[in-house]
Amino acid sequence: MEFKTWCASVYSRITLTRFTTLFFVFSLLHCLTQGIIQSFLYSIDHDQRSFLNAVVSAGTIPAQNTTFLEGDSGSLHLQICSDIPYGHQATYPCTTVFNSTIDANSNNQSTRVFDWHSSPSVTVSPVIDSKGNVILQSSAPGAIFLSRQCVQTLVHPQQRLTNFQREDITFVALQFWLFGISVFAVANDSVPHILTVVITRILVTAWSIYAVWRAKYDEATFTELFTSPGTPCSLDVFTPYFAKRLPIQIADMVLAVVALFIAVYLSIVLLKTYSSQAFKCVGAPPHIQRINKFFLALLACLQLEVFILVAGMSMWIDVLLNTAIAKISAHTPEYIAVFITSAVLLLPWIIMGWYAIKREKKVFTIAFLVIGLIFIIGWSVMFYSIVYKWTFTQWPFLGCFTVSSLVLLTASMLLGGICRLNFGKGHAEYLYAEATLASQNFTKEVFTHNEKEEPFDLIEPGKVYYVQTRETSSDADAASPMDVRAYLPQLSKSAAPFDSVQMPERSYV
Repeated sequence: MEFKTWCASVYSRITLTRFTTLFFVFSLLHCLTQGIIQSFLYSIDHDQRSFLNAVVSAGTIPAQNTTFLEGDSGSLHLQICSDIPYGHQATYPCTTVFNSTIDANSNNQSTRVFDWHSSPSVTVSPVIDSKGNVILQSSAPGAIFLSRQCVQTLVHPQQRLTNFQREDITFVALQFWLFGISVFAVANDSVPHILTVVITRILVTAWSIYAVWRAKYDEATFTELFTSPGTPCSLDVFTPYFAKRLPIQIADMVLAVVALFIAVYLSIVLLKTYSSQAFKCVGAPPHIQRINKFFLALLACLQLEVFILVAGMSMWIDVLLNTAIAKISAHTPEYIAVFITSAVLLLPWIIMGWYAIKREKKVFTIAFLVIGLIFIIGWSVMFYSIVYKWTFTQWPFLGCFTVSSLVLLTASMLLGGICRLNFGKGHAEYLYAEATLASQNFTKEVFTHNEKEEPFDLIEPGKVYYVQTRETSSDADAASPMDVRAYLPQLSKSAAPFDSVQMPERSYV
C-alpha cells in the first residue's frame, strides 16, 4: 500500500505541469538515445580491438609491456616499456619503437591495405622464425607480413581502444543514472538535484566535444605511426575504423549540445517553480527552507557519489587486473583491499548520512563525517602510487572521474558539517510533518506561511499548537473535532508558522 501511494505521489509530481512532464519525457528519450549511440561506439571499438588483440597475441608481446607516446604531430616518439618510467630508475625501462623524426623513411615500403572488415574470415598466425614475423591472412589471395617492430607499435592503439571500451560502458551507465537523478529531482521538487543534472550535462557535453577532437587527433597520430609509407607497419587498418566511429562521435556531440540547451531551458522553468517552495504540504519559514536546501544538496552529492566513485574505482581495478599494470604493480593486494573496503562501506555510508542528517542523529552524523574523511584520505594517498599516477595521467577519462569523486566527497563533508550545525532548529520536525501529512493525502499547500508576519522561533518545544476542523455528519446535529497535533511540529507560542489552515470539510454518511 505504501509503495502504491509512493508511485501515485511520483506520478502526480511528474504530471504536475506540462514542464515537469516535458522534463521527464526529455530525460527518458535522451537517456535511451544516448545509450544507443554509446552502444554503437562500443561495438565499433570492440571489433577493432579484437583484431588488434589477435595481432599482438600472435606477436608474443610480453604481457607486462606498455607503451609511452611523447611529442606532437611530426615528431612523435613511441616507446615500449617493461615498467612504469618515472625518472629515478637505475635502468630506464623503455626502448624506442618508432621516432617519426628519425625513422619515418627508414624503409621504402609503400602503404598496404588490409580491409579485414569486409573479409568473411581473417586469420592471424605467427611465423616461427628469428624475426618473429606475423602473417595477416584472409580469404583473399596473398598475405601480409608484419615485422616484430610493427607488432610492438600496434600495442599502443590496442591499449587505447581498450580504454575507449571502458568509456563507452561507463557512459551507457551514466545515462541511466542521470535519468534516475532527473526523476528524483521532479518527484521531490529538488533545486539541488536540478542543478546537479544541469552541471552533469555540461560536463558530458564538454567531454563529447573533447572526444570528437581526440578522435581527429588519434586518426592523425595513427596515420603517422602506422599507415604512412616508411613506417614499421605501412599498413592501413584504421581508415575504416575512423570512417565508422567519427560520424557517430559527431552525432553524439550534436545530440549532447542540443540536449544541454533543452535541459537548461526546462531546468530554468522548474527552478523558478521550485526555488520558492521547499515543502509540498507544510509552508516552511525561510530558515527551514534554507536548511532543507543544504540537506537536499548533500543528498544530491551522495547520490552522484554512488555512481562517480563506483565507476572510478571499477575502471581503476579493471586496469589494475586486466592490463600490463597487473604484471608491473608490486602492491596489487593493497590496492584491491582499498577497493573492497571502499565498495563495502560506500552504500552503508551513504545511507547513514541520509538517515543521520534527516533524523538529526548526532552520533551517526559524526560517524558519517569520520568515514567520509577516511575515504578522502585513502584515495588521496593513492596518488603516492606510481602505477596509479601513471594511469591517472595517461587516461584522462579516469582522471576526470577521480577528481570528480574527490570534489564530491569534499562537498559532502562540508554540507554534512553545515547540516550538523543546524541540528535542533526545526528541520527534522518539518520533515516529519511533511511526510505524515503527505501520507494522509493532504493536498499541496494545505498549510500556508505568511512571510510578512513576525518569524516564529522554537525556543519552547513543550508548547504545542494545533488546529481543529469541523466534520459534519449526516445528522448535522453535532460537529466532531479532528485533532491534527500528531501531524504538526512543536512550535513556540510567540507566533505559529501557519497563518491560515485550509482543511476541506468531509462528510460521512
